[in-house]
Amino acid sequence: MHVLQTNGLRLTRETLEQHLNTMTVEQGQQAYLAYGNLTDTVQTLRVLARGHGASEKALAHAIKAVRRGAAEIGRIPMPRALSRSSSVPAPAF
Repeated sequence: MHVLQTNGLRLTRETLEQHLNTMTVEQGQQAYLAYGNLTDTVQTLRVLARGHGASEKALAHAIKAVRRGAAEIGRIPMPRALSRSSSVPAPAF
């Protein structure tokens, strides 16, 4: 099943790798971890939806919410996001 992304940018490993040259090593490592977490979350949603008989519409809505949250987090300036001393508010849905 293919779920469209609303922002027009397909988040793929290749897209991430294209932007690595603009990041420090630590930022690149954090970006790979975030990408892995996002893909794991979406895959987990798909498995749970299949296991519980959720509709395609419900699954698409859940995936859209996860991606919207990831996009909100992506808008946080990198130095602030990587700072362990600053708190980052959760995105509102």
